[in-house]
Amino acid sequence: MPLNPTTELAQGIFNNGYLKQNQFIVDLFSPVGNITRLPVFSATLPGFDVNTIEQRDVTGPIKYIPERKTYIQGLFINFFMSKNINGSPYELVNRWSEFFATDSGPNFFYQEGTEASTIHVRIGYDSEQPDIEVIFYEAYPRVLYPIDLKPVEEIVPFTFSANFGYRKFEVLLNGREIQMPGQLS
Repeated sequence: MPLNPTTELAQGIFNNGYLKQNQFIVDLFSPVGNITRLPVFSATLPGFDVNTIEQRDVTGPIKYIPERKTYIQGLFINFFMSKNINGSPYELVNRWSEFFATDSGPNFFYQEGTEASTIHVRIGYDSEQPDIEVIFYEAYPRVLYPIDLKPVEEIVPFTFSANFGYRKFEVLLNGREIQMPGQLS
C-alpha cells in the first residue's frame, strides 16, 4: 500500500533523507573579531531570478522568453540577543559596520577592509562536515534593523536582524564547490 505524501515526507525527515531546517550554524569572520559556531534564529540565503522578455512580433499570444539569470545580492540573518553584550553578535555587527564607515563617510578603500571578511552558513547535522556550506566573501553589515520591542509571549526569543552585503559567494555540497554559471568570480 503506498504511503500518503505527509507520512512519506515525515519518514524522509526523520530517516535523514531530508535536511532539517533547524540544523545550521553561522561563522562570522570580520576585521574586528570572529564568532564561530553561532546558532541564529533564522538566516535567509540569497536566491536568483530568471529575467524574461516579451516577444511581441509574433502572431498569436505573447511569448515570454527566459533571458538572463541574476542573483539576488542579500544575506539576511536574525540573531538571538544575548544578555551580555560584550563579545556578542550585536557588538560585533556594530563594531564591524563602524570599521567600514562612520557618519562622516568610508574609512578606507573597499578592498582594503573586506578581503578577510567572510560569513559561513553551515547546514547539516555535522557542523564540521556540513551537507551544504555557503561562504560569502568580502562581507560587511549593510543594515542593522531597528529592534522592535513589543509585548509578546514569554517564550519568544529576543532577536535583532542584520542584512549583509558581499562581493561573491560559493556553495559547497559535501565539501565540493558546485559550479554556478553567471556567478560573480
